[in-house]
Amino acid sequence: AWVLRRWPGTGITGISDPAGLPLLLLLLSLFAFVAAPVVNSFGRSRELQADDFGLDASREPDAAATTFLKLGEYRDLDPSPLVETLFFDHPSGEHRIRNAMQWKQAHPGTAH
Repeated sequence: AWVLRRWPGTGITGISDPAGLPLLLLLLSLFAFVAAPVVNSFGRSRELQADDFGLDASREPDAAATTFLKLGEYRDLDPSPLVETLFFDHPSGEHRIRNAMQWKQAHPGTAH
């Protein structure tokens, strides 16, 4: 209704008019673009928690780091902070490897 009042020349007659679908898709796309950094940040946080759980369970930080390094064959291991914020829903490989090594340092003698 706001769009119809703001721009009456759009040719859209009401909320049930299929002609409004492209506009709706545009607005949803803009919202998703703006919300992506927040959603991705939440996902990265959850994935780091999952990594920590895996490290606590397996006690194999070197194996985890090796696995994260292998993931770099198809994904940038060290993206710029802006790229990671906007596009990565998982932590970067560099971040995950550093996390595994910090876990190893914080738990001396517990790694297998």
